[in-house]
Amino acid sequence: MKKIFLVTLLTPLLMGCPGDDLDIIENERLYAEGFVTLENGTPVVNTDVSISENSGILGQDLTDASGAFSFVSLKSSDEIMTLSINKETDTTVSKLNYLAFNTAANNFSIGEAVLKPIGFLNVSLTKNTPEAPTLFYTFVYEDTFCDIQLTNILPDDVTLRCYESVNFSGELGPNGKTTFTTQIESLQETPVKFIYQIGETGEETIVEIPLNNTTNSYEFEY
Repeated sequence: MKKIFLVTLLTPLLMGCPGDDLDIIENERLYAEGFVTLENGTPVVNTDVSISENSGILGQDLTDASGAFSFVSLKSSDEIMTLSINKETDTTVSKLNYLAFNTAANNFSIGEAVLKPIGFLNVSLTKNTPEAPTLFYTFVYEDTFCDIQLTNILPDDVTLRCYESVNFSGELGPNGKTTFTTQIESLQETPVKFIYQIGETGEETIVEIPLNNTTNSYEFEY
């Protein structure tokens, strides 16, 4: 029984085997535990959970059939350590990052972590005639990750972002460009704002595109 216990305890440490750049604190470990669900309470199974610092992973695990995880991790002397949920596994739900200040972090006991469903918007903009004026456009939508402060203190230069509004802009028409296509990734049940103006003196128009499904489409022609 003792041999089985030791193998179980060390498995996460071996999975997060440190590289030369990791500054590990000898004889100190972190314990991570919690469970991951969707907004409707459904457990998120087999999603990745890891503790890392700037130079790499310190320990990692996968959630079980009930969405729970628990593992022992190495501890680094790096100023900030982060517990990440769903960093690589599932592109259809959001990502969470729990940040802890090194000197205040003894464990990552996070309770319930709730992931939000993601919607993808396939966008197509088309200029039908060469004579049509330039289309100026901006897309505004919510990001798909959330940073959460786990310890009472964090360094002053750390900025937390949680499902913040992001945007990008462009022009259709100059240099003979007549089409633009892209895929936007945002949270389901939130709108993507399409803000456009046709020509230098055209009126600005705002269209809200709902993300009701995992995959959505929007086409605009002028």
